[in-house]
Amino acid sequence: MTTRGPGVYFYCMNNPTLLYYYAHVYLPMVVFQHTQDFLLRVQRGPDVFKETLKKTFIEIKNDTNNNLNEKDLELIDDDLKPSITKLDNGLALLVINFPAPRHTAEVFFVGITLEPQPKYFTLELHRPVEFTESGMEDHAPDKYYLCIWASGKHFLLNKDVVTEPKAELFVAVVNKYLSPVREL
Repeated sequence: MTTRGPGVYFYCMNNPTLLYYYAHVYLPMVVFQHTQDFLLRVQRGPDVFKETLKKTFIEIKNDTNNNLNEKDLELIDDDLKPSITKLDNGLALLVINFPAPRHTAEVFFVGITLEPQPKYFTLELHRPVEFTESGMEDHAPDKYYLCIWASGKHFLLNKDVVTEPKAELFVAVVNKYLSPVREL
């Protein structure tokens, strides 16, 4: 699974990777359909919440009834590690560190505002080499896209705002987006 061409998003939706599924299907479902339970689990503390994330990730990985790709992924120490930071608007932002993405649309980080109606942000890898069949430059560098989930749908907020996949840059961009005067 190297060059997938213009069908990359079709591929992700029909035969998603484990990482894609966890960040784009499972976690949003938990956050938006079971918000109170999700918020209670986060309140138990980062270590307990990390174990919950790891447990569900492994359960999904080991489920022989799903049709996910790349289930060979092994979690390392900082994978799925949650941290909470305060934003300038007073909201708390839960940031979850994901395993290094391998393909376009997989995430480096998920950020979730801890409020009754959470906002769900992702920093996603965009790997142009996966689009070579569609005429994009073969050796273009990877890019990082900030996305948000709103009204049950996934939207690209901005391209090229985050120059490196670092948690502090991701938090800074989310902070700017959620500030009273948007700077994006």
